[in-house]
Amino acid sequence: MPVTDEFALRYPGPYDVVDATSWQNLATDIDAAMTTIDAKRVLAIRPSSARILNDSTQLLTNSVLATLAFATEDWDNGGLANLGINNDRLTLTPGIWLVAAGVRPFGMTNVTHVEIQVSLNGVTNFQHRIGPLYSGATPVIQTHGLLVVTASTDYVTALTAWSGTGGPATAIGGYLQATKMRDYP
Repeated sequence: MPVTDEFALRYPGPYDVVDATSWQNLATDIDAAMTTIDAKRVLAIRPSSARILNDSTQLLTNSVLATLAFATEDWDNGGLANLGINNDRLTLTPGIWLVAAGVRPFGMTNVTHVEIQVSLNGVTNFQHRIGPLYSGATPVIQTHGLLVVTASTDYVTALTAWSGTGGPATAIGGYLQATKMRDYP
């Protein structure tokens, strides 16, 4: 009678007849186990991840929160970005994600504050705000890794605002990125 071990590999027992079928069963089970291990290895080594860039200029009106628009995919190995349809977001799969965003506004004279927000489905989850800043400042402002739990078709966006004098400001060097940490639930 064939033996099945803890890895679900069927192999002949001590008194079984070894024939082509028993070898085929063992080979099939080993192949299935290796396929499962390979899929887990790929996820561990290269999780779903994307980074989109705002490498064109986007005008920012004083004291108005603006959603950043992105023009370039820096990378996307999870199919998260579709800039032709939604150039303001990364659409995530269910799981736990590490999300970050940043922007560099410039062109203001005096800056009272600069902020960046990351939102999940249009609801703000995180805000980083700095200021007041010195005259002529061109700050780089970014979030530092926000963990987000998502369901199917959830999306993240980055928003920015500034207040002060001068302007309008121009956003350059903006980015939004997400890396899947694990499946959930």
